[in-house]
Amino acid sequence: MTEANSASRDEPDGPSMFRRRMAAIMAADVAGYSRLLATGEEDALQLFHQCRNVFDAEVARYGGRIFNTAGDSVMSEFASAVEAVRAAIAIQHALEVVNQPWPADRRVRFRIGVTIGDVIERDGDLLGDGVNIAARLESVAQPGGVCVSRSVHDAVAGKVSASFRSIGPQTLKNIPAPVEAFTVAFSAVADAPAKPTEMARRVSRSERGDPERAARRRRRWARIILIVLAFTVVVPTVRHAKRLLETQLGLKLPAPPKEQAEKAPPPQRAASVQPGAGSPDVAAGARELYQKGRALEAGGDVAGARTAYVETARAGAGFIDPLLRLAALARLQDGPAAARRLFADLAAVSPDPAVQMVYAQQLGLTEQATRLRRLLDATPAFAPAWYALALALNDSRAGHETLTRLRTEHAALDQFLTASRTGALTRFFIDSAVLQEWVEQARRRVAEIDAAFGNRETRPVLAYQASPSHWTVNIALPEDAIAVQYRLGDRGGFSRADLRLSGDGKTARAAAFTMPARAGKTKIYVSYVDTAGLTAGPFVYHFDASEISSERQRSILMTTSGSWLTWATDRDEIYFPYLLTYRCAIRSAHVGFDGAAPDIALPLPTEGCADNAPPPPGAQNSLPAPHDARSVSIKLVLQNGETPPPVTISRDP
Repeated sequence: MTEANSASRDEPDGPSMFRRRMAAIMAADVAGYSRLLATGEEDALQLFHQCRNVFDAEVARYGGRIFNTAGDSVMSEFASAVEAVRAAIAIQHALEVVNQPWPADRRVRFRIGVTIGDVIERDGDLLGDGVNIAARLESVAQPGGVCVSRSVHDAVAGKVSASFRSIGPQTLKNIPAPVEAFTVAFSAVADAPAKPTEMARRVSRSERGDPERAARRRRRWARIILIVLAFTVVVPTVRHAKRLLETQLGLKLPAPPKEQAEKAPPPQRAASVQPGAGSPDVAAGARELYQKGRALEAGGDVAGARTAYVETARAGAGFIDPLLRLAALARLQDGPAAARRLFADLAAVSPDPAVQMVYAQQLGLTEQATRLRRLLDATPAFAPAWYALALALNDSRAGHETLTRLRTEHAALDQFLTASRTGALTRFFIDSAVLQEWVEQARRRVAEIDAAFGNRETRPVLAYQASPSHWTVNIALPEDAIAVQYRLGDRGGFSRADLRLSGDGKTARAAAFTMPARAGKTKIYVSYVDTAGLTAGPFVYHFDASEISSERQRSILMTTSGSWLTWATDRDEIYFPYLLTYRCAIRSAHVGFDGAAPDIALPLPTEGCADNAPPPPGAQNSLPAPHDARSVSIKLVLQNGETPPPVTISRDP
């Protein structure tokens, strides 16, 4: 068998390059592939590609993702162990059909191994223990068969149409602890037990004779521990204990009396506990339980690991790591709904902010954000919740990654990173590597958001258009919006602007409203509702009609200097109505004739500039010129202090 590429690689150099999580991993490899190629390469390759097409289709059908292929090996991940095992069984059944026309010694038969484990994601590829164990379990399976770890067996028992046969603890290459393995009995081929390893031969005679005996004993102890846990935690009602026992043990208990259920007190607020509180002995005990859980998990005893993580949470030390692993295992083994129920029960009886945070993370993104904001309001010192809130806001679905969401996410990450710099996060984590991973991911995400903001406009842009009766304010939006509001001044309510709808008829990138011509100086507040339903703003703009008129007129004057003055054709005069029209941009205007220095002032009135009004009636618009003058020069000084080059205009002969 060709071990998966990821199994032999070193882990990445630093946490900034990867993301750690739990996953159900399926490893597959063709039995005797080199022999098939040696005896008939063309036929073997043709059949292999047919089998791969079927293989890939079944992986996709059960919601899996192929993340690595090397030669004849295929590595896939699934959201749950149930879907992984169902896919493995479906693949083997489908490949039997594909292989049917071929002689037995020419058939392409895959061996498949499945486990649940910790993985590291890097550029779409997966590394880590989960990948390595799945690859080694595949080597234990028979051609055409499936071999699973104890963690997978416990997760799927009773949920798939197959039975399991224990082959005992397996000593696997490069895996430190033995892994208890099971073959999946769904056909004659798969039923054939794999050859036991030396560790399997050392199992006691009683357990070899009755392979379920040890499993029953382990489950019995797990039940006892969880029963003690359920009734030693302060459970406010029998209903909460009943839900906890039913979730973890499958026990069906009678419902509490109606009167008791109606009088049940509400769940305790997280604010009643100081986050990260706990004596040194409590913290040490929690750390020991967590390490025990990790060891059990590495050995394939997921049920024991889950119990250890629950006990760690029960210790009340406020650590996050055990709860994160418990949630990941619950989702993989029992599905997201069961994980939600489990943490709903824990959150109902525990005021620990860490429990409340991880419970919120099992919910939908919108409800996550709402609950996490409430948690932060109640326990502002629980800084890890800022990172969880940022994750809830990081919604890349179409129409949901809006500027407002990015701003809020950035602010949450800033709060988290500030707490990291002050050392306020360490007391919430047992494993410093988990904290470091969160910090590195937060830094990376902040850099991504900063880059996104740096390359685009992030607030509305206002443009003003004047008319004698009013101002039209045109709003260019930085993203699609479903509503735009504005307000003039610091008081009063907002009014709705007119949307310039896009082609979809629902969203807009532009809007407009009008305001009186005599608006003078005022503040304009603009806000909009993005496609995620979030309100952006209000953004504040300072409106000054005089400045706006001056700037608009300045830009016109600078490009039309030939129209500043005109000579009269029937008298000795020069006209300047053009300068009167754009007088609001001019601080002073002087003229001189026939090369003389411009020192004769033109009378330009200042009335009406603040109100966007035309020149006052009767305003002087001409100036006498010497009879023999042949040219006139004009020099302007603009309101902003700018001095355009003087312009000389000759008189026609």
